[in-house]
Amino acid sequence: MKKDARRLKHGMLTELRKRAVASVQEGQNPEVVAEVMGVSRATVYGWLAKYRSGGWDALDARKRGGRPPKLDSKAMRWIYDTVTMKNPLQLQFSYALWTAKMIGEAIHERFGVKLSKASVCRLLSQLGLTPQRPIWRAYQQKSEEVERWLGQEYPKIKALAKRLNAQIFFGDEAGCVPIITPVPPGRQRAEPRWSAAPVHGLV
Repeated sequence: MKKDARRLKHGMLTELRKRAVASVQEGQNPEVVAEVMGVSRATVYGWLAKYRSGGWDALDARKRGGRPPKLDSKAMRWIYDTVTMKNPLQLQFSYALWTAKMIGEAIHERFGVKLSKASVCRLLSQLGLTPQRPIWRAYQQKSEEVERWLGQEYPKIKALAKRLNAQIFFGDEAGCVPIITPVPPGRQRAEPRWSAAPVHGLV
C-alpha cells in the first residue's frame, strides 16, 4: 500500500526524501526505492528532480514553491529508463553504447533542454548511473561489416538469448560490457555503457 507522503510531518518527509535520493545515488533502482519506501515511482522521480534543481536544501519539506525544474519527474524517469533499458540504436544513433554526448542530444531533442557534457555526467551520477569503459574503437572499423552484423547476425543472437533466458555480452581488451536483452520481471537487467552495475573484466 502506497503512503501519502504529504500527510507526513515536515521533518519525517524531509528525511524520507533525502533517504530516497541517497539510495538512488548509491545505485538503487528508483522504482525499487519507491516500493521499499511505500511511495509512488512518480514521487521518487519528483524528489530526484527537486534535488537536481536545488540540491539537498530543495528536499526540505518546509520549503514551498520556487522555480520548477527544467527536467521534471517525468523527464527524470524517461532519462533513467532510456539509458538503462534502451539501446542507442533504437534512437537512431550510430553506436550501440551510450556516451554523455549522445544522452545530451537525446535529452535536448526530447525536452528542449541543452546540457553540457559535465551537466549530463552530473545528472547521470544523481540517478545512480556510473560510466563504464567505452569500446568505441570496434565501431570505427569496417562500418559496412558492422551494419551487416547488426542487421543480420545480431537479431539471431538476440532471439536465441531470449529463448534461453540469457544475457548478451560484448567483450574486447577493455572488458566485457553487457548489452540490453529482455529479462523476466524481478531480475536485474543488464545495462549499457552508463550503468549502476560493474563491468566484468576479461583476460
